[in-house]
Amino acid sequence: MNIAILIGVDSYNIPGNDLPGCVNDVSLMYELIKNLNKFEDILLINKNESTKTTKDKIIKFLEKYNEQDSIEDFFFYFTGHGQCDEDEFYYLLSDFSFSELKQTSLENSELDNWIRNLNPKTTIKVVDACYSGMPYIKGLNLVKYPTCKQFNNCYFMYSSQSNQTSAQSDISFFTASFLKCILNSKNGNLRYKEIIDYISDDFKKNKYQIPYFVCQGKYTEVFGNITTELKSNLSNQFNLILKNPQDSKELDSTSENKPILLDLIKRDAKKYCSEDEMMDNLLNIKKLFEEYTINNAEIKDIFEYEYKILSDYPDDIDLAPIGNWINDNNNNFFSQPTYKKESYKETIKVKKTDPYSILSSLGRNLYEDKEVTKYRNVITGFELTQDVPYNCVKISYIPKYENLKYYSTFILFTFSKTDIVFFTYTSDYKELNWQKRIFNNDNNWKPSTMSAKGFNNIQTFINKVFKSIEDMITTELKTKFGLSTLDN
Repeated sequence: MNIAILIGVDSYNIPGNDLPGCVNDVSLMYELIKNLNKFEDILLINKNESTKTTKDKIIKFLEKYNEQDSIEDFFFYFTGHGQCDEDEFYYLLSDFSFSELKQTSLENSELDNWIRNLNPKTTIKVVDACYSGMPYIKGLNLVKYPTCKQFNNCYFMYSSQSNQTSAQSDISFFTASFLKCILNSKNGNLRYKEIIDYISDDFKKNKYQIPYFVCQGKYTEVFGNITTELKSNLSNQFNLILKNPQDSKELDSTSENKPILLDLIKRDAKKYCSEDEMMDNLLNIKKLFEEYTINNAEIKDIFEYEYKILSDYPDDIDLAPIGNWINDNNNNFFSQPTYKKESYKETIKVKKTDPYSILSSLGRNLYEDKEVTKYRNVITGFELTQDVPYNCVKISYIPKYENLKYYSTFILFTFSKTDIVFFTYTSDYKELNWQKRIFNNDNNWKPSTMSAKGFNNIQTFINKVFKSIEDMITTELKTKFGLSTLDN
């Protein structure tokens, strides 16, 4: 007996967070799993149901089976938003809310418990979501449970590392890679390990999205029997879904057309932004800060949110670390370091002014030390070489009570035609009096690089920035007041 659960979430309650490609992802994966003629029972969840409805459907589906049913392969697929913290990954469902994370998501540990009770011979997870690649074994320290104690055999395929986003257009790139493997494989049995190898090679040159895999088995376990009919049906589904059917040629293993220079140029050009597209990105980023409100229920009544869109870099932050980063990572970014001349002292050897001394005449001690002033260029910051509507965003969390600290986060950026880099720095203030305070600046800037094409990756990153600030403030307050949860 082989069973499968496929979940696709493309619509979210939080405005601006829809993932239109996910409905195509799950539709294509369902066609593949159905036409593989291997899985006797398939649960498809693709109507953006609530968390409770989704979990109820999964439980009802799994309760039909128990250990006596001898489940061979249990296949789980998810496409949608994801989120992780130190020891948990969350599959975010349509009614997701930041303030009710556990109530509006499916926890990976909860799913694992259900699977362990089912006790399948082989467990397969294919997860196409941001931040999904949370290791079951982190270094030498076990995160939750040792993988070997959780499952018999397992093949887990995650679309990105735990600190990376996952990209999509009409179809998510990771899911497309999985499906391309099917279309490009030879007829006959295809092993899970072969799928992993194909995806690994497919993403080899993508430094922004690196899939993560967990494997435990003989590496002989078979995904299914690939036939010409299966590949033809799958290819037809691609043609129906893709906005430009010509794009599916590279996915069609039956195509005899070889890539020519123009095709390669056009394909590569899709990664590049026009000036208008980049300016739209910056204006949409501005809207995110304008529309944001504090989501964490524990601090939303304790702090007020304030944002400032700045055309000049503030004096209370040190830009030198960013200038040094740009100097060390000169990847066609439209920016350059700024410099100042700095004097310094250096001791050099010079000839003595009295060459006729007795010692000098003997050829010894002809030189003496002399301190001189020299000058060098020192990086002080950076400047953009492209005109932009603003240069910096400052967001502040202003306490409503005198016994709490002020917090601010600065978000700066640079970009090229393909990438955008955000530099973020969060800290609190030292109070000099009731009206005056200074920003505690230790130059701990955090650079984050991502594709600038499309806005989903950028939006996901900004939302994660908001959440990380709220979590940091909440943790500090809980520690200060010795509480596991804040009293209302």
